[in-house]
Amino acid sequence: MQRIVPLVFFVVCIQSLYAQYIHQDSTDVNGNTIYIGKKPIRSFTIDGSYNGLIYYRQFDSLFDGNQAQEKMILSNSDGGGEQRVLRLNFSGRPTINTFFKSDMFLAPSMRGPGYNTATSDRLGVEIGVNLEAQIHTKQANAYLKFGGTQFTKLSKLTLWSTENKGESMFERSPWGGFQQAGQNYESYYSQGTISRDFTWGNKFLQGFTADITKLPYNLESKLIYAKTPNNGGQTSYVSKNYNMTYGGNIRKKMGMSYIGFNSLNTLAYTSDVNGKAYGYNVITTDGAYSFWQNDMVFSGEIGECRFVESSDLSEHWAYAMDFSLLSKSNILSAPVTFHYYYIKPKFISLDAGFNTFLRDASANYNGEGGSGNPVGATISDIDYTNGNRKGADVRTELNIEGLKINAAYGISQEVEHLTHIISYNHRINGIMFARVYAYQTNLGENESFNTTYRGYYETSSIDTTNPTYISWKKLNFNTLECNLKYKVNILNKPLYLFYLGSLSTMQQDLSLYPVVSDKAYMQIQYHEFESYYKVLSKVALAGYFGLETMKGNQYMKHGPNLKGNPTNVLGTGLGLGFDAELSNSANLYVRGRWFDYTDRNNTFYTYKGFEGTVELRVYF
Repeated sequence: MQRIVPLVFFVVCIQSLYAQYIHQDSTDVNGNTIYIGKKPIRSFTIDGSYNGLIYYRQFDSLFDGNQAQEKMILSNSDGGGEQRVLRLNFSGRPTINTFFKSDMFLAPSMRGPGYNTATSDRLGVEIGVNLEAQIHTKQANAYLKFGGTQFTKLSKLTLWSTENKGESMFERSPWGGFQQAGQNYESYYSQGTISRDFTWGNKFLQGFTADITKLPYNLESKLIYAKTPNNGGQTSYVSKNYNMTYGGNIRKKMGMSYIGFNSLNTLAYTSDVNGKAYGYNVITTDGAYSFWQNDMVFSGEIGECRFVESSDLSEHWAYAMDFSLLSKSNILSAPVTFHYYYIKPKFISLDAGFNTFLRDASANYNGEGGSGNPVGATISDIDYTNGNRKGADVRTELNIEGLKINAAYGISQEVEHLTHIISYNHRINGIMFARVYAYQTNLGENESFNTTYRGYYETSSIDTTNPTYISWKKLNFNTLECNLKYKVNILNKPLYLFYLGSLSTMQQDLSLYPVVSDKAYMQIQYHEFESYYKVLSKVALAGYFGLETMKGNQYMKHGPNLKGNPTNVLGTGLGLGFDAELSNSANLYVRGRWFDYTDRNNTFYTYKGFEGTVELRVYF
């Protein structure tokens, strides 16, 4: 059936394209054409993109050597997440004021030969087909979407995807937009960002959405009735459970300012014969206000959540707030952003722009929820706000003689001390590891590894039986981040040098700065050095070195169940590659990475090897 549906859809579209040549018609007494058959579409186009990936990996060592996962693999499937090989956009305009478009995503057909046991020759619609329609009237414009492959957002506390400021340029990402080879490095240096496609900052949905703009009184609105990844959105076709997400917002725009109201709700039923409803309801108000000659922008959101547990159907209420103040140039003659947030532990929104607080990896708030979020008290980058936390951070970017310095500092504290489990991400070789163990929990000898989309995190636990441990004290967090960018010409060719680094600590006492001593429960450092040299007009060389260290003190035990010794990690990654522009709409990306990881206090956690990718990206 999966093979037939795309074929039928394609035939129908081609038939519509050539309808103007096959219709029957005649003329009236005035010579006007009378359509006896179907009236042809005014215009019809097909465009899209191809993103082919060939992936190779070989381990010299993988844990104890007795793992079931493949030690060597050759594949065109990125097992760490969504890999859309072919995207086709069919669009047409039946009338002057109406427009439709349908997107279809095709999956890779080869899952891997040789050592890979999960082979498949199935070719089909991996994520779904969606239909988009636009209707323009004097009263409003409506943009309607039906089906799968949708990406949208409401607000940070309801439906949102975090936009990380410190993204590595060496790793290829599905949301990367198309630029000529080497041009994205110039954009990253000069503008602080790179080209990204429509998925960046948006959440994946399957269902119905409507955007209504140009309403009277400068109003606009959005409606959603769909499935998200946390209630089966990417696998809804294999589940008959009624787990849905619905909501929307309405905003009034006032020049560069606005005020709005948002609501996001999930609904599921227990497995009883007469199932009981559970889920959560979030309602917030948000807005933005520009002042001081539009240099200062104050924005924020505040709201409340009603959460019904699936286990005992108990009801909880909680609130959250998130505020930012941006100064473009009046304070430091450079952009400065001040950020404050307060999120209660029972404020649940699994598809929001923050990590909902989860006690452990088995938490399951609704449907399939919880599997993609880190658990316990999370140590993360500044851009990733965490639940059950109150904190503040500041970020700025300076330009000193061509050296771009993007620096950020954050401090936070638990709202309530509810867990002894600590989680922290592995950045250096995270994408590689997520391909090996896709979407797994409690991996390893001490059940401490958990994989998510394009990454994995580790858990450790505080030994609360230690006589010097103070159980009532809240955990405190500090993070310092620095991103350096520099450009120099060598032989009249640009060389770009980038550095991304961070230092994060978690400790029992409140501190104004990261604690780099045994008083910190955990110390985490990331250092990434990247270089890109545009050796030819259409070829750019790429180099990478990454280092991560993670060290726990005497209070810490490995994993969530007090197994093993305190974490003492050293992980490295060394990468080489190049980008080549094949045409104005096609690029070739080649990457090779040697990885090495060991926990010196828990020797089971050791892996070493090589991975390589060849990616062809074409837009047409």
